[in-house]
Amino acid sequence: MVLSSKKTPNGKEYYCARKKGEKGFIYAGAASGKAVNDIKEARYLKKSLSRIERDIKLLEKAASGLQKVDYTNINASLPEVYRDPQLNYGAADNDKALNWKQRMEAIKVAAPVYRPEELKVRTDDGNYVRSKSEAMIYNHLLALGITFIYEMPVSVNGHTYLADFVLLSEIDYKTIVIIEHQGMMDNMNYRNRFTDKLYGYLKAGYRPGINIFFSFDTLDGGFDKTPIDDIIRIHIRPGY
Repeated sequence: MVLSSKKTPNGKEYYCARKKGEKGFIYAGAASGKAVNDIKEARYLKKSLSRIERDIKLLEKAASGLQKVDYTNINASLPEVYRDPQLNYGAADNDKALNWKQRMEAIKVAAPVYRPEELKVRTDDGNYVRSKSEAMIYNHLLALGITFIYEMPVSVNGHTYLADFVLLSEIDYKTIVIIEHQGMMDNMNYRNRFTDKLYGYLKAGYRPGINIFFSFDTLDGGFDKTPIDDIIRIHIRPGY
């Protein structure tokens, strides 16, 4: 909808609106009215999403040419026949993975649980997450034997964020990758919290496409796990 601000002869402001592409405005009410606020909110949502998408694309483009140059990354990028046999990819029963998970779980248990009443969706291992989409990601990682922590406290510039999923790379069993899932981008408060968290991660040195990824629900409210598989294939378990 397109808004137009007008004034009565006595100077009182009111709004008219029309659908984009159509002619003629209709009365939409005063500035404080629900119809006007809904139209403004819809425009704000559209603009904020476009800017977030633009920033993410710019960062991903810049980051796509960057790769940490170290022994494990170079070794993993070689064809299998050339790789150093000392580096073997394994599943979540690897001792290093188990030790890492135990350490991370101990840190998580020591931190307060954020709004525990919202943890309503049961996962395949009997834990609870906040949405059906998160449950799909959780169960998929579980089925693959990926070592991960759900809602791991991460310190970022003096703030503590609960990273939705922190995955341990099977390339070196040291590198971690964060996946943040966003499922309510039509909610203004949720969207603003996501924006704050996004820029907090960026300021702390996290880079989309390298060590942090963002997944989203589809427009119809569903979820496509293909991007999750791409992350696993490239950054967690090469050759998956």
